[in-house]
Amino acid sequence: MGYLRSSGFLMSQPSLAKLLGIDGQTVARWEKSGKVPKWADKLVSLLYAAHADGNETIQSVVARINDVDRLVNQDITLEATSAGWEMVACEMAEAA
Repeated sequence: MGYLRSSGFLMSQPSLAKLLGIDGQTVARWEKSGKVPKWADKLVSLLYAAHADGNETIQSVVARINDVDRLVNQDITLEATSAGWEMVACEMAEAA
């Protein structure tokens, strides 16, 4: 599952969890133990096949989840100026 998640979908564990409707820690546990429930393995395989085959709905959902994940996990630094607040830096946050 980890290979499809990171290489196929380019998704983080929390993002894949959102796609599956489960908790991110569950995906982490599955990847660490190597024990993935059959339903999850089949669902991820089907979603990956549809994504790779060009299914626009699946591609759109995966892209949207990835976009939201990137936006949520970024650090934005603002600086007060005479004209108001100005963004001085925007970078990915360090993983917790």
